[in-house]
Amino acid sequence: MALFAAKKKAYLGMDLGGSNLYSVAFDADWRPIFHSKIDTEAKDGYLHVIDRVSAQIESLKKWLDEEGYDLAGIGLGVPGLVQSDTGTVFVAPNLGWTHCKPIRDMDLPQEWKDKTVLLNDVNAGLLGELHLMEEQPDCVVAYFCGTGIGGAVSLRGELIEGKDGAAGEVGHMIVRHGGRKCGCGRSGCLEAYIGKWALNHQILKALDGKRKTRLKSTISYNLKKQPVKSS
Repeated sequence: MALFAAKKKAYLGMDLGGSNLYSVAFDADWRPIFHSKIDTEAKDGYLHVIDRVSAQIESLKKWLDEEGYDLAGIGLGVPGLVQSDTGTVFVAPNLGWTHCKPIRDMDLPQEWKDKTVLLNDVNAGLLGELHLMEEQPDCVVAYFCGTGIGGAVSLRGELIEGKDGAAGEVGHMIVRHGGRKCGCGRSGCLEAYIGKWALNHQILKALDGKRKTRLKSTISYNLKKQPVKSS
């Protein structure tokens, strides 16, 4: 009778951002064994994004199978209000999602539902940092500046998610009443001033108006020697 070696377990972490979808596979010792990055293409709508997530999972699962790994779990971080116990995204402005999306139970393939955990992306990042810390602090507050502005809070090693996962949503705190329009539909949010899309808009507006800015003085290298990429 032929003997077959048991497959090694692997885990997949996915960061679904407003601009890119990052995927990293880890072995049972949490060593990265594969990573990829593709455009999210959020402008093409919710179902298109979910199709891209599903296709990426399928592609990575095939690679893991070929390398002798069994995909034992999937963690998906989403930039928005997420109810992790139900796998529901209430709103994700930087993806253009303005209504509840029961991703895990309705829109992912059946075989992955029981293996998938959904979290707010910064909550997921903070959990990863806590896992790597040699000493566990009593309280940690984390911020992430990307397409938007996210935050997360932990107390004695446990995430503080708050009602509907909103505890760390600093990006949508109102900092100026009647201020700039935000992607969430409200005005004056912090993200409307320091999110990537907001900064890009301010820089381009200043350049179009031929106004001097402090951009050059705030970075440590000569802009003339650096390639410029449009965001």
